[in-house]
Amino acid sequence: MYSQRISQVVLLMVLGVFVLAPPTSYVLAAEPTTVSVAIYSRVEHWQRLIEEFNRQSDDVKAELEVVAARSWDSLAEQVQVRIAAGTGPDIVNTSLTFVSNYRANDLLVDLIPYFNRDGLDIARYYPKIVSNLSVDGKMDLFPVGILSEVVLINEQLFSESGVPLPSRDWISGWDQDQFYELEGRFNRVSGDSAGSPGTRGYYPRNSPSSLLPFVWANGGSWFRESKGQLEFALTEPAARNTLETLEDVFIHQNTLLGSGSLTRFERGELAIATSTSSGAMQASRAPGGAAEYPFDWGVYPFPRGEAGPATALLSDPIAILKTSNHADSAWVFVKWLDSLDAARIMAEAGVFGIHPNREHALTLSEYYYPEHSSANRSVVLESLNVMRNELISNANYSKLWAELQVLFRDAIVTNKIPLAEHIENTARLSNALLREE
Repeated sequence: MYSQRISQVVLLMVLGVFVLAPPTSYVLAAEPTTVSVAIYSRVEHWQRLIEEFNRQSDDVKAELEVVAARSWDSLAEQVQVRIAAGTGPDIVNTSLTFVSNYRANDLLVDLIPYFNRDGLDIARYYPKIVSNLSVDGKMDLFPVGILSEVVLINEQLFSESGVPLPSRDWISGWDQDQFYELEGRFNRVSGDSAGSPGTRGYYPRNSPSSLLPFVWANGGSWFRESKGQLEFALTEPAARNTLETLEDVFIHQNTLLGSGSLTRFERGELAIATSTSSGAMQASRAPGGAAEYPFDWGVYPFPRGEAGPATALLSDPIAILKTSNHADSAWVFVKWLDSLDAARIMAEAGVFGIHPNREHALTLSEYYYPEHSSANRSVVLESLNVMRNELISNANYSKLWAELQVLFRDAIVTNKIPLAEHIENTARLSNALLREE
Protein backbone atom coordinates (compact mmCIF):
# COMPACT_ATOMS: atom_id res chain seq x y z
CA MET A 1 0.00 0.00 0.00
CA TYR A 2 2.78 2.37 0.97
CA SER A 3 4.86 1.48 -2.06
CA GLN A 4 1.83 1.94 -4.31
CA ARG A 5 1.27 5.44 -2.90
CA ILE A 6 4.94 6.29 -3.48
CA SER A 7 4.63 5.12 -7.08
CA GLN A 8 1.59 7.33 -7.59
CA VAL A 9 3.44 10.35 -6.19
CA VAL A 10 6.42 9.71 -8.45
CA LEU A 11 4.13 9.32 -11.45
CA LEU A 12 2.41 12.64 -10.69
CA MET A 13 5.79 14.38 -10.34
CA VAL A 14 6.96 13.02 -13.68
CA LEU A 15 3.72 14.06 -15.34
CA GLY A 16 4.09 17.49 -13.78
CA VAL A 17 7.49 17.90 -15.33
CA PHE A 18 6.09 17.19 -18.78
CA VAL A 19 3.16 19.55 -18.21
CA LEU A 20 5.25 22.44 -16.87
CA ALA A 21 8.22 22.13 -19.23
CA PRO A 22 7.43 23.18 -22.81
CA PRO A 23 8.78 21.05 -25.64
CA THR A 24 12.24 22.09 -26.80
CA SER A 25 10.93 22.96 -30.24
CA TYR A 26 8.85 25.74 -28.74
CA VAL A 27 11.75 27.55 -26.95
CA LEU A 28 12.28 30.84 -28.85
CA ALA A 29 15.87 31.71 -29.79
CA ALA A 30 17.07 35.22 -28.91
CA GLU A 31 16.84 37.63 -31.82
CA PRO A 32 20.24 38.85 -33.09
CA THR A 33 21.19 42.44 -32.35
CA THR A 34 21.27 44.65 -35.44
CA VAL A 35 23.78 47.49 -35.70
CA SER A 36 23.59 50.23 -38.32
CA VAL A 37 26.57 51.43 -40.36
CA ALA A 38 26.20 54.91 -41.88
CA ILE A 39 28.12 55.58 -45.11
CA TYR A 40 27.73 57.75 -48.19
CA SER A 41 30.20 56.26 -50.70
CA ARG A 42 31.62 52.91 -51.88
CA VAL A 43 28.18 51.45 -51.37
CA GLU A 44 28.74 48.32 -53.45
CA HIS A 45 31.90 47.39 -51.57
CA TRP A 46 30.44 48.08 -48.13
CA GLN A 47 27.40 45.99 -49.06
CA ARG A 48 29.65 43.05 -49.87
CA LEU A 49 31.42 43.39 -46.52
CA ILE A 50 28.15 43.48 -44.62
CA GLU A 51 26.70 40.51 -46.50
CA GLU A 52 29.74 38.41 -45.62
CA PHE A 53 29.67 39.53 -41.98
CA ASN A 54 25.98 38.65 -41.69
CA ARG A 55 26.65 35.26 -43.23
CA GLN A 56 29.29 34.50 -40.59
CA SER A 57 27.67 36.12 -37.55
CA ASP A 58 24.67 34.69 -35.70
CA ASP A 59 24.32 36.98 -32.69
CA VAL A 60 24.99 40.33 -34.38
CA LYS A 61 23.82 41.54 -37.76
CA ALA A 62 24.80 44.71 -39.58
CA GLU A 63 22.69 46.86 -41.85
CA LEU A 64 23.87 49.54 -44.22
CA GLU A 65 22.48 53.06 -44.01
CA VAL A 66 23.37 54.98 -47.14
CA VAL A 67 23.11 58.67 -46.27
CA ALA A 68 22.23 61.00 -49.14
CA ALA A 69 25.25 63.22 -48.55
CA ARG A 70 27.35 65.23 -50.98
CA SER A 71 30.60 64.98 -49.04
CA TRP A 72 32.17 63.76 -45.81
CA ASP A 73 31.29 67.12 -44.27
CA SER A 74 27.66 66.73 -45.31
CA LEU A 75 27.61 63.18 -43.93
CA ALA A 76 28.91 64.39 -40.55
CA GLU A 77 26.28 67.13 -40.42
CA GLN A 78 23.42 64.76 -41.19
CA VAL A 79 24.61 62.12 -38.74
CA GLN A 80 24.83 64.67 -35.93
CA VAL A 81 21.32 65.96 -36.73
CA ARG A 82 20.08 62.38 -36.40
CA ILE A 83 21.98 61.92 -33.15
CA ALA A 84 20.27 65.00 -31.74
CA ALA A 85 16.94 63.52 -32.78
CA GLY A 86 17.76 60.21 -31.10
CA THR A 87 17.95 58.27 -34.38
CA GLY A 88 21.70 58.17 -34.95
CA PRO A 89 23.52 55.12 -36.33
CA ASP A 90 25.70 52.81 -34.27
CA ILE A 91 28.75 53.07 -36.54
CA VAL A 92 29.81 55.83 -38.91
CA ASN A 93 32.28 55.89 -41.78
CA THR A 94 34.20 59.17 -41.88
CA SER A 95 37.26 60.91 -43.27
CA LEU A 96 40.26 62.05 -41.27
CA THR A 97 39.59 65.61 -42.36
CA PHE A 98 36.17 65.54 -40.69
CA VAL A 99 36.86 63.40 -37.62
CA SER A 100 37.00 66.63 -35.61
CA ASN A 101 33.26 67.09 -36.28
CA TYR A 102 32.67 64.09 -34.02
CA ARG A 103 35.57 64.45 -31.61
CA ALA A 104 34.66 68.04 -30.76
CA ASN A 105 31.38 66.74 -29.32
CA ASP A 106 32.99 63.71 -27.65
CA LEU A 107 30.93 61.31 -29.75
CA LEU A 108 33.44 58.55 -30.46
CA VAL A 109 34.05 55.39 -28.41
CA ASP A 110 37.62 54.59 -27.39
CA LEU A 111 38.45 51.17 -28.85
CA ILE A 112 41.48 50.44 -26.66
CA PRO A 113 39.37 48.88 -23.82
CA TYR A 114 37.83 46.49 -26.37
CA PHE A 115 41.27 45.52 -27.66
CA ASN A 116 42.43 44.87 -24.10
CA ARG A 117 39.28 42.96 -23.13
CA ASP A 118 39.53 40.64 -26.12
CA GLY A 119 43.29 40.18 -25.85
CA LEU A 120 44.03 41.85 -29.19
CA ASP A 121 47.54 43.27 -29.41
CA ILE A 122 47.53 46.77 -30.85
CA ALA A 123 51.01 45.97 -32.20
CA ARG A 124 49.27 43.99 -34.96
CA TYR A 125 48.91 47.33 -36.77
CA TYR A 126 51.59 49.44 -38.38
CA PRO A 127 52.97 51.68 -35.58
CA LYS A 128 52.60 54.88 -37.62
CA ILE A 129 48.88 54.17 -37.98
CA VAL A 130 48.32 53.84 -34.24
CA SER A 131 50.44 56.86 -33.31
CA ASN A 132 48.86 59.13 -35.92
CA LEU A 133 45.24 58.14 -35.28
CA SER A 134 45.38 58.13 -31.48
CA VAL A 135 44.70 61.18 -29.33
CA ASP A 136 45.52 61.42 -25.62
CA GLY A 137 46.11 57.66 -25.44
CA LYS A 138 42.75 56.87 -26.99
CA MET A 139 42.15 55.20 -30.34
CA ASP A 140 38.59 56.05 -31.37
CA LEU A 141 39.01 55.23 -35.07
CA PHE A 142 39.39 51.92 -36.87
CA PRO A 143 41.17 52.44 -40.21
CA VAL A 144 39.50 49.99 -42.58
CA GLY A 145 42.18 50.89 -45.11
CA ILE A 146 45.26 53.05 -45.26
CA LEU A 147 46.24 55.23 -48.18
CA SER A 148 49.59 56.91 -48.62
CA GLU A 149 50.79 59.54 -51.03
CA VAL A 150 53.14 58.14 -53.67
CA VAL A 151 55.00 59.39 -56.73
CA LEU A 152 54.14 58.07 -60.20
CA ILE A 153 56.93 58.19 -62.76
CA ASN A 154 56.64 57.90 -66.52
CA GLU A 155 59.69 55.72 -66.98
CA GLN A 156 59.61 56.16 -70.74
CA LEU A 157 59.94 59.96 -70.49
CA PHE A 158 62.80 59.56 -68.02
CA SER A 159 64.57 57.29 -70.50
CA GLU A 160 63.93 59.59 -73.47
CA SER A 161 65.24 62.57 -71.47
CA GLY A 162 68.37 60.71 -70.36
CA VAL A 163 67.35 60.88 -66.70
CA PRO A 164 68.16 57.85 -64.52
CA LEU A 165 65.29 56.43 -62.50
CA PRO A 166 65.48 57.01 -58.74
CA SER A 167 65.74 54.23 -56.20
CA ARG A 168 62.47 52.79 -54.89
CA ASP A 169 63.82 52.66 -51.33
CA TRP A 170 62.16 55.12 -48.95
CA ILE A 171 65.13 55.26 -46.59
CA SER A 172 68.03 55.51 -49.04
CA GLY A 173 66.25 56.57 -52.23
CA TRP A 174 66.35 59.90 -54.00
CA ASP A 175 66.42 63.12 -52.01
CA GLN A 176 64.88 66.53 -52.61
CA ASP A 177 68.09 67.95 -54.09
CA GLN A 178 67.99 65.24 -56.76
CA PHE A 179 64.33 66.03 -57.34
CA TYR A 180 65.01 69.75 -57.83
CA GLU A 181 67.89 68.93 -60.18
CA LEU A 182 65.28 67.57 -62.61
CA GLU A 183 64.30 71.15 -63.47
CA GLY A 184 64.61 71.75 -67.18
CA ARG A 185 65.17 68.06 -67.97
CA PHE A 186 61.64 67.52 -69.29
CA ASN A 187 61.12 70.76 -71.20
CA ARG A 188 59.05 70.68 -74.35
CA VAL A 189 59.88 72.85 -77.34
CA SER A 190 56.46 73.00 -78.98
CA GLY A 191 52.96 73.28 -77.56
CA ASP A 192 51.37 70.21 -76.07
CA SER A 193 47.78 68.99 -76.06
CA ALA A 194 47.06 71.20 -73.05
CA GLY A 195 47.64 74.17 -75.35
CA SER A 196 50.77 75.51 -73.68
CA PRO A 197 54.48 75.08 -74.31
CA GLY A 198 56.94 74.39 -71.56
CA THR A 199 57.51 71.54 -69.22
CA ARG A 200 56.44 67.95 -69.03
CA GLY A 201 57.75 67.76 -65.49
CA TYR A 202 55.91 67.32 -62.21
CA TYR A 203 52.25 67.78 -61.38
CA PRO A 204 51.22 67.56 -57.69
CA ARG A 205 47.77 66.33 -56.79
CA ASN A 206 45.56 69.22 -55.70
CA SER A 207 45.76 68.38 -52.02
CA PRO A 208 47.97 69.40 -49.09
CA SER A 209 48.88 65.70 -48.86
CA SER A 210 51.00 66.06 -52.01
CA LEU A 211 53.09 68.95 -50.63
CA LEU A 212 53.21 68.40 -46.86
CA PRO A 213 55.62 65.43 -47.25
CA PHE A 214 58.24 67.87 -48.59
CA VAL A 215 57.84 69.95 -45.41
CA TRP A 216 57.84 66.99 -43.01
CA ALA A 217 60.90 65.46 -44.66
CA ASN A 218 62.84 68.62 -43.75
CA GLY A 219 61.70 68.65 -40.13
CA GLY A 220 58.90 71.18 -40.60
CA SER A 221 55.35 70.91 -39.31
CA TRP A 222 51.93 72.31 -40.00
CA PHE A 223 51.31 72.96 -36.28
CA ARG A 224 53.44 73.43 -33.19
CA GLU A 225 52.56 73.76 -29.54
CA SER A 226 53.52 76.90 -27.67
CA LYS A 227 52.59 77.38 -24.00
CA GLY A 228 49.83 74.81 -24.25
CA GLN A 229 48.34 76.35 -27.40
CA LEU A 230 48.63 74.96 -30.93
CA GLU A 231 49.90 77.45 -33.50
CA PHE A 232 50.35 77.50 -37.27
CA ALA A 233 53.96 76.45 -37.92
CA LEU A 234 54.52 76.71 -41.67
CA THR A 235 56.14 80.09 -41.06
CA GLU A 236 58.93 78.38 -39.07
CA PRO A 237 62.32 78.23 -40.91
CA ALA A 238 62.33 74.51 -41.88
CA ALA A 239 58.83 74.65 -43.34
CA ARG A 240 59.07 78.09 -44.88
CA ASN A 241 62.40 77.38 -46.58
CA THR A 242 60.91 74.25 -48.12
CA LEU A 243 57.87 76.11 -49.44
CA GLU A 244 60.03 78.93 -50.80
CA THR A 245 62.17 76.38 -52.67
CA LEU A 246 59.07 74.77 -54.14
CA GLU A 247 57.76 78.19 -55.19
CA ASP A 248 61.07 79.09 -56.78
CA VAL A 249 61.43 75.88 -58.77
CA PHE A 250 57.78 75.50 -59.69
CA ILE A 251 56.81 79.10 -60.37
CA HIS A 252 59.75 81.46 -60.80
CA GLN A 253 61.91 79.17 -62.91
CA ASN A 254 58.88 77.34 -64.35
CA THR A 255 61.00 74.38 -65.38
CA LEU A 256 59.66 71.58 -63.24
CA LEU A 257 55.98 72.11 -62.56
CA GLY A 258 53.82 70.56 -65.26
CA SER A 259 50.72 72.35 -66.48
CA GLY A 260 47.32 70.75 -66.97
CA SER A 261 46.14 67.96 -64.71
CA LEU A 262 46.74 64.35 -63.76
CA THR A 263 45.11 63.31 -67.02
CA ARG A 264 48.22 64.61 -68.78
CA PHE A 265 50.24 61.99 -66.93
CA GLU A 266 47.75 59.36 -68.03
CA ARG A 267 48.25 60.49 -71.62
CA GLY A 268 52.01 60.20 -71.28
CA GLU A 269 52.62 63.95 -71.30
CA LEU A 270 54.05 64.33 -67.79
CA ALA A 271 57.13 62.74 -66.28
CA ILE A 272 56.06 62.81 -62.62
CA ALA A 273 52.76 63.02 -60.75
CA THR A 274 51.54 62.32 -57.25
CA SER A 275 48.62 60.11 -56.38
CA THR A 276 47.17 58.21 -53.48
CA SER A 277 48.18 54.56 -53.38
CA SER A 278 44.51 53.69 -53.84
CA GLY A 279 44.25 55.89 -56.91
CA ALA A 280 47.19 54.14 -58.48
CA MET A 281 45.69 50.76 -57.56
CA GLN A 282 42.38 51.60 -59.20
CA ALA A 283 44.14 52.88 -62.30
CA SER A 284 46.02 49.62 -62.63
CA ARG A 285 42.75 47.65 -62.63
CA ALA A 286 40.52 49.81 -64.80
CA PRO A 287 39.89 48.83 -68.44
CA GLY A 288 42.15 51.03 -70.49
CA GLY A 289 43.72 52.24 -67.26
CA ALA A 290 47.30 52.38 -66.09
CA ALA A 291 47.92 48.72 -66.83
CA GLU A 292 47.28 49.54 -70.48
CA TYR A 293 49.07 52.88 -70.66
CA PRO A 294 51.18 53.07 -73.81
CA PHE A 295 54.30 53.66 -71.74
CA ASP A 296 56.20 52.09 -68.87
CA TRP A 297 55.47 53.61 -65.50
CA GLY A 298 56.10 52.86 -61.86
CA VAL A 299 55.38 53.79 -58.26
CA TYR A 300 58.19 55.55 -56.37
CA PRO A 301 58.77 57.14 -52.93
CA PHE A 302 58.56 60.83 -52.20
CA PRO A 303 62.05 62.38 -52.26
CA ARG A 304 63.46 62.44 -48.75
CA GLY A 305 64.69 65.56 -46.99
CA GLU A 306 67.20 66.43 -44.28
CA ALA A 307 65.02 64.78 -41.63
CA GLY A 308 64.47 61.61 -43.66
CA PRO A 309 61.57 60.19 -45.68
CA ALA A 310 57.93 61.14 -45.20
CA THR A 311 54.57 60.67 -46.82
CA ALA A 312 50.98 61.46 -45.91
CA LEU A 313 48.73 59.03 -44.06
CA LEU A 314 45.22 59.06 -45.47
CA SER A 315 42.25 56.99 -44.38
CA ASP A 316 38.46 56.88 -44.29
CA PRO A 317 38.05 55.07 -40.95
CA ILE A 318 34.96 53.94 -39.09
CA ALA A 319 34.02 54.73 -35.52
CA ILE A 320 31.49 53.57 -32.94
CA LEU A 321 29.29 56.39 -31.67
CA LYS A 322 28.85 56.86 -27.93
CA THR A 323 25.15 57.44 -28.52
CA SER A 324 24.74 53.85 -29.74
CA ASN A 325 22.64 51.55 -27.58
CA HIS A 326 24.58 48.59 -28.93
CA ALA A 327 28.23 49.59 -28.61
CA ASP A 328 29.34 46.07 -27.64
CA SER A 329 27.57 44.59 -30.65
CA ALA A 330 28.98 47.33 -32.88
CA TRP A 331 32.43 46.28 -31.70
CA VAL A 332 31.73 42.75 -32.96
CA PHE A 333 31.38 44.15 -36.48
CA VAL A 334 34.43 46.43 -36.13
CA LYS A 335 36.49 43.53 -34.81
CA TRP A 336 35.41 41.37 -37.76
CA LEU A 337 36.79 44.00 -40.13
CA ASP A 338 40.19 43.03 -38.73
CA SER A 339 39.69 39.45 -39.98
CA LEU A 340 41.46 38.01 -43.01
CA ASP A 341 38.11 37.47 -44.74
CA ALA A 342 37.23 41.15 -44.46
CA ALA A 343 40.75 42.20 -45.43
CA ARG A 344 40.56 40.08 -48.58
CA ILE A 345 37.25 41.66 -49.64
CA MET A 346 38.71 45.13 -49.13
CA ALA A 347 41.89 44.25 -51.00
CA GLU A 348 39.95 42.84 -53.94
CA ALA A 349 37.84 46.01 -54.10
CA GLY A 350 40.94 48.12 -54.59
CA VAL A 351 39.36 51.29 -53.14
CA PHE A 352 40.12 51.02 -49.43
CA GLY A 353 43.91 51.04 -49.56
CA ILE A 354 46.23 48.79 -47.57
CA HIS A 355 44.81 46.89 -44.59
CA PRO A 356 46.22 48.25 -41.29
CA ASN A 357 46.94 44.74 -39.98
CA ARG A 358 50.55 44.09 -41.02
CA GLU A 359 50.10 40.34 -41.33
CA HIS A 360 47.02 40.70 -43.55
CA ALA A 361 48.67 43.41 -45.67
CA LEU A 362 51.63 41.14 -46.43
CA THR A 363 49.46 38.05 -46.96
CA LEU A 364 47.26 39.89 -49.45
CA SER A 365 50.01 41.88 -51.14
CA GLU A 366 49.33 40.20 -54.50
CA TYR A 367 45.98 42.00 -54.65
CA TYR A 368 47.69 45.39 -54.73
CA TYR A 369 48.65 46.42 -58.26
CA PRO A 370 47.76 42.97 -59.64
CA GLU A 371 48.89 43.85 -63.15
CA HIS A 372 52.20 45.31 -62.06
CA SER A 373 55.49 44.35 -60.51
CA SER A 374 56.22 43.47 -56.92
CA ALA A 375 58.40 46.61 -56.86
CA ASN A 376 55.28 48.79 -57.04
CA ARG A 377 53.66 46.86 -54.21
CA SER A 378 56.79 47.12 -52.08
CA VAL A 379 56.90 50.91 -52.40
CA VAL A 380 53.31 51.16 -51.16
CA LEU A 381 53.78 48.69 -48.30
CA GLU A 382 57.00 50.34 -47.15
CA SER A 383 55.33 53.75 -47.19
CA LEU A 384 53.29 52.64 -44.18
CA ASN A 385 56.46 52.86 -42.10
CA VAL A 386 57.12 56.55 -42.87
CA MET A 387 53.60 57.99 -42.86
CA ARG A 388 52.48 61.07 -41.01
CA ASN A 389 49.27 63.02 -40.49
CA GLU A 390 48.95 66.05 -38.23
CA LEU A 391 45.47 65.15 -37.08
CA ILE A 392 44.53 67.34 -34.13
CA SER A 393 41.48 67.43 -31.88
CA ASN A 394 40.11 70.79 -32.89
CA ALA A 395 36.55 71.57 -33.95
CA ASN A 396 37.89 73.72 -36.80
CA TYR A 397 40.23 71.10 -38.28
CA SER A 398 38.32 70.81 -41.56
CA LYS A 399 38.44 74.62 -41.93
CA LEU A 400 42.17 74.60 -41.21
CA TRP A 401 42.64 71.95 -43.89
CA ALA A 402 40.67 74.07 -46.37
CA GLU A 403 42.88 77.11 -45.64
CA LEU A 404 45.98 74.99 -46.17
CA GLN A 405 44.65 73.71 -49.48
CA VAL A 406 44.05 77.27 -50.71
CA LEU A 407 47.59 78.27 -49.65
CA PHE A 408 49.24 75.42 -51.51
CA ARG A 409 47.07 75.82 -54.59
CA ASP A 410 47.27 79.57 -54.97
CA ALA A 411 50.84 80.14 -53.82
CA ILE A 412 52.73 77.02 -54.91
CA VAL A 413 50.81 75.50 -57.81
CA THR A 414 49.20 78.47 -59.60
CA ASN A 415 50.97 81.42 -57.91
CA LYS A 416 47.84 83.56 -57.95
CA ILE A 417 49.16 85.13 -54.76
CA PRO A 418 52.90 85.27 -53.87
CA LEU A 419 53.85 82.86 -51.09
CA ALA A 420 55.28 85.57 -48.83
CA GLU A 421 51.95 87.39 -48.76
CA HIS A 422 49.71 84.34 -48.74
CA ILE A 423 51.47 82.45 -45.95
CA GLU A 424 51.15 85.37 -43.51
CA ASN A 425 47.42 85.66 -44.22
CA THR A 426 47.01 81.89 -43.76
CA ALA A 427 48.93 82.05 -40.48
CA ARG A 428 46.60 84.74 -39.11
CA LEU A 429 43.45 82.91 -40.20
CA SER A 430 44.71 79.55 -38.94
CA ASN A 431 45.78 80.87 -35.52
CA ALA A 432 42.39 82.52 -35.13
CA LEU A 433 40.68 79.20 -35.87
CA LEU A 434 42.97 77.36 -33.44
CA ARG A 435 42.15 79.80 -30.63
CA GLU A 436 38.45 79.93 -31.46
CA GLU A 437 37.64 76.44 -30.18
